[in-house]
Amino acid sequence: MRRFVVFEDTVYPGKFHRAFFRFCLARQIGLIRELPRMWALGLLYYFGLIRRERYLGGFWRFLGKLRQPEKLEAAFFRRKRGKLFLPDRDAEVLSAHPAMVLEGWCRQEGISLIANAYDPQTGRFESFRLPGQNLPEGEFAAYGGLHSRILKNAARKYYICDRWITLRKGDCVLQELVTWCCLVLFGVVLGLFSLYYASQAFALPTELFGSYLRNPLILALNLAPPVVMILLFYFWFDRAAAAAGAASLLTMIPTWINHYKLLFRDDPFLFEDIRIAMEAKTMSQRYQIVIGTKMILVAAVLAFGVALMAFFCRGKIRNARVRGALLLATAVLAAVGFQRYYLSGTVYYQTENLTYINRWSTTQQFQSRGFWYPFLHSAGDALDREPEGYSEAEAKEILEGFAPEDIPTEKRVNVISVMLEAYGDFRKFDTLEFTNDPYESIDRIAAESYTGNLVTNIFAAGTINTERCFISGLSTLPSFRRATDSHAWFFRDQGYTVEGSHPCYNWFYNRQNVNPNLGFQNYYFDEDTYMALNNGYHCSVNGILFPQIVKQFEEAAARGEDYFSFSVTYEGHGPYADDVQFEKEYLANGGWSESTYNTLNNYFALMEDVNLRLVEMIDSLRDHPEPVVVILFGDHMPWMGNGNSIYHELGLNIDVADDTGFLNYYQTPYLIWANDAAKQVTGNDFRGKGPAISPCFLMNEFYRLAGYTGDAYAMYAGQVAEVLPVINDIGVYMDPEGNVLRTLTGEQQALLEQFLRVQYYRRNHFTGK
Repeated sequence: MRRFVVFEDTVYPGKFHRAFFRFCLARQIGLIRELPRMWALGLLYYFGLIRRERYLGGFWRFLGKLRQPEKLEAAFFRRKRGKLFLPDRDAEVLSAHPAMVLEGWCRQEGISLIANAYDPQTGRFESFRLPGQNLPEGEFAAYGGLHSRILKNAARKYYICDRWITLRKGDCVLQELVTWCCLVLFGVVLGLFSLYYASQAFALPTELFGSYLRNPLILALNLAPPVVMILLFYFWFDRAAAAAGAASLLTMIPTWINHYKLLFRDDPFLFEDIRIAMEAKTMSQRYQIVIGTKMILVAAVLAFGVALMAFFCRGKIRNARVRGALLLATAVLAAVGFQRYYLSGTVYYQTENLTYINRWSTTQQFQSRGFWYPFLHSAGDALDREPEGYSEAEAKEILEGFAPEDIPTEKRVNVISVMLEAYGDFRKFDTLEFTNDPYESIDRIAAESYTGNLVTNIFAAGTINTERCFISGLSTLPSFRRATDSHAWFFRDQGYTVEGSHPCYNWFYNRQNVNPNLGFQNYYFDEDTYMALNNGYHCSVNGILFPQIVKQFEEAAARGEDYFSFSVTYEGHGPYADDVQFEKEYLANGGWSESTYNTLNNYFALMEDVNLRLVEMIDSLRDHPEPVVVILFGDHMPWMGNGNSIYHELGLNIDVADDTGFLNYYQTPYLIWANDAAKQVTGNDFRGKGPAISPCFLMNEFYRLAGYTGDAYAMYAGQVAEVLPVINDIGVYMDPEGNVLRTLTGEQQALLEQFLRVQYYRRNHFTGK
């Protein structure tokens, strides 16, 4: 009984024609000219627009361009000897490929070949037959995989399950079932590992992890992404081990990034953080990342699992069109599920898991839902979606109801605004007693200024939120990937020169691209300005930054220009050293650990330095003939130990569920100072106590003190601030009397919703000026 095996189905279970072409291309680079034609033929064949004869005939035309075809063919088969599998040397090899490519190898191996005669000059087969069409009419035996067509009419069927030969079809079916089950199981294990690490930066990790397992919806929404990933990779690679390896990397790397981000910054890894991966990588170098035994063990278990799948899960879907259809179907179902479940606010509410967390903490709200589910849900926040009930006509009508005025020539002042990195006044904690007050120098300036407290949306991280809320006047921020109206644009429209500085990398938070969209004509960074001033080193200290800010103002004044600047400091960024680097003690050790004592005093040494530098800057402007107003504020309270350990060790109340703790957590100081010339032209002494406000309302305080209206949006926002001066992202607010509000009246809620709709209009209806 004659026995048959198909070359491209069993002997070389892969894309033989493509592998042979790549081999030849590496040795005869001129063949690269053939690629466009091959790609075009491949697309036409994949979508069923041409037959296999036309596809292969056109593809193999490169054979006519080979300089030494016999030598290349022999070298190729020598190279691929380990990949070739001939189940029976007495079997006749069938192939749809040109006989001229396979004859040399078959002759050397002493096997019979039935293939198609081909003319590479014309790109046509003399007679084209598929392998199944060359089978005899009588009885014959055949070797092939579970889905091989030549087995259909074979009297004796030899099933090949990745080089394992069996007479039972069920053995191959079982292998495929085992492969599919192992893929799903591996995905579930990945999801469980991810959930485990989602809980490890929490104060009660075991309890939080257990809460995931008891909540079917949270469990399903976190396990589904790794399972879908591994299936997509399987349909792409057609190898279970490769799919498991790729899914492991794509699952665990973001999981561990989230773990360390929570540990170091008390800030989860959000979808929009992918855009700033470079700066996240750089910032991570400032922290001591310790890869623990558990992490090594998890990596080892996954590597072992991938190895097991390489040996025991070798089922394949050889038909490229079937794999393509499965890949597309899975991707479509994943997209539908993502839209329906992962972006849904209703589903997010249904996954509330409040037993062990503080419901007022956005970080803990994230942690309470695992990692992959809240991470994917945060993708919705990266999109600027219309708020409920939005009407463009309504928002436009509201803003058109205001009549903004240009800044009068006789009342124009120069504005220098500076956001101070991690600047918090720890004197608000009554239990701390300073042996040396690091804020003493700035108190003299505060006594002659208008001062108050910002209630930010962030803690220990997220600098860019306070920064862009301040400059844009928005409480809800877009990506700023296009020109977006702002206070900087207002001053620019008024004829001011609008500039700023950040003495660090220009790509941090993509400031080099975003700041022009916010209206800045010039923004100075390390790369173009501060490295040269800092002897070639990155991240200049305030002793370099503040004099340069004044110099830039004076240069503009010398040109007769009105000037607005907004700069962001870098000095003061955590983490802070836990060995002795301070020259004098600021806070006596109250029975704390040595590392806590050192960290605190190192931080306060930075605070004293920034305050002294600020005083120097302001004193240099005090008698300046040009009117100048300085606006200073902190972006957030500082990092103090992994998981806020130092705050807890000191017994400081930062519990956002408590009103005092909420303010301790989010509150930073602001200060507005004016020199005598500015006081004279505005008719205001810029002194007094200001209200607690959100960063988006700080410029409204300046406009009011200076006697400016700002633009129409600023006038509207000022009215909102008179009712709700604090609008915090976690859903906590404050009224003008300084009361913390956790629920709003009907009128307050209506005003808030209208404010969000007007903000959306402002974000999306600006083309630059």
